[in-house]
Amino acid sequence: MMKNEILPLYQLVYISKAVNVFSVREMKIIFETADLFNQTWNISGTLFYNQDLFFQVLEGDKNTIKALFNDHISKDKRHTHVHCFVESPIEKRTFPNWNMAFYGNNNNEIINLYQLNDDEIKSIENFFQDKIIRHFKDLVAYYKLTSMN
Repeated sequence: MMKNEILPLYQLVYISKAVNVFSVREMKIIFETADLFNQTWNISGTLFYNQDLFFQVLEGDKNTIKALFNDHISKDKRHTHVHCFVESPIEKRTFPNWNMAFYGNNNNEIINLYQLNDDEIKSIENFFQDKIIRHFKDLVAYYKLTSMN
C-alpha cells in the first residue's frame, strides 16, 4: 500500500451486557487500554456504559475493525450478549477526533473523560438519529433478552 493511499472507512456498532457492574476506576483501565490500541491501529469511536450495558462505535479500516471485533471484543469475558447491529462502509468518521471516548452513568452522575465541544455533541446527536433510531426495535428486544439473564 502506498503511504498516501486512503483506505475506505468502516463502522461497526455493537451493544453488550457487562458480566459485573464496573466502577469508574475499572472503566478508566478499559478506556486506557483501548485508547492505546486504537491509536496504534487508527481506530476512532466512542464507548458508552450505563448500568450494565455497553454501547460502542468503532471506525477505521474494515479488516482491522472486523478482526478487533471478532478476535477480541466478542470473546472478552467481561461482557456477554454481544450484539452487532450496524456494520457498514462510511464516507467519513462520525468521531474523527476520538481514539476512544467514554461516557457513562455512575449513581446518576454523568462521567465524561473528555470535555465535549458543541460539534462533538451535535455529531453524537446526528449519529443517534441516523443509526440508532432505525434499529430501535432490535435494541429493545435485545435489552429485554439481556434483562432476563
